[in-house]
Amino acid sequence: MYQILRMEKLKSTYSLRRSMGHAYRDQDTPNADPARFSQNQYAGPKTSAEAISRYNERLSTVKGRVRKNAVFALEYLVTASPEWFEGRSVDEQTEYFNDALKWLKAKHGADNFISAGVHRDEKTPHLYAYFIPLKDRKLNAKHFVGGHREILAKMQTDFHENVSKKYGLERGMEGSQAKHTAVKKWYSMIADAMDLPKTTKMDQLRRVISGSLDETLQKASAIALEAKLAKERAYGQVMAARRALKQAQSVTERLAMSDKLGAALDASELKAAHFEREYRKLKDIFDIHGDDIKRMLHEKFGYAPAEPEPELLPPNQEITIDESLQQRPILTPRL
Repeated sequence: MYQILRMEKLKSTYSLRRSMGHAYRDQDTPNADPARFSQNQYAGPKTSAEAISRYNERLSTVKGRVRKNAVFALEYLVTASPEWFEGRSVDEQTEYFNDALKWLKAKHGADNFISAGVHRDEKTPHLYAYFIPLKDRKLNAKHFVGGHREILAKMQTDFHENVSKKYGLERGMEGSQAKHTAVKKWYSMIADAMDLPKTTKMDQLRRVISGSLDETLQKASAIALEAKLAKERAYGQVMAARRALKQAQSVTERLAMSDKLGAALDASELKAAHFEREYRKLKDIFDIHGDDIKRMLHEKFGYAPAEPEPELLPPNQEITIDESLQQRPILTPRL
């Protein structure tokens, strides 16, 4: 009797929703018995809507942009050979599944746990569990499960040593060339074996969209609004930077002009001081030798300073008295 541990990387939110739609029986499951649906057990969210809400809450903490090839979630399936369940009570089976879930939480971190449950409405009971591969606020599945066959083999060995061994289960041949079956193909193989009808991918897509369209539109609207606000903030910052640059250029120009005016003022003050000194020299000469200069000019050039003429009234203009001003001092016209 062997342990069975399967892991699948879900590389889109659509894949996650489709998988959860099956896990929570939101879609037809031909190989499940509806009469035993109430026997299914849950750890964490009880509905797919609650599980998706929890996932979105954790996804919102991602820092920066998400890579196009990022793994959005890790899906696990844990069970055992069908004969192992024969004769074992539900409590014994549940103990095995609980230990497996504890091991998964320890490996991925309790905060990265999204939801889990045990399907008992199918032929062989099995545990399903979802984890978001968050490390340092980034989607990093490689940190948890690596990208090589050797790492996955070590994970099988570790699970056997810490969980399945004490329940009498064997690991399986290490290094075997047998290919593991992906979780999404597990149910397809069961359906083929039981010759059950399959739903088309279009039917699955319609079910997923019908249950999540409103939430998707609301999220898209919120993202669009956030992008618009970010654009407006960026535009405001650009305009403020432009105004600051223009002001800086204006101040620089004024400072340059001020420097030019200051230099011109200094030059004019130097010239004024020079002319003032020359004037004082000439004034001192005339004050001391004024009479000698006048005499020399008269003797050499026949020039004599003009004498002031007596002040005369303009011709034909007489002084008159305004009769209305008889009581006032007599006014004379200004010449």
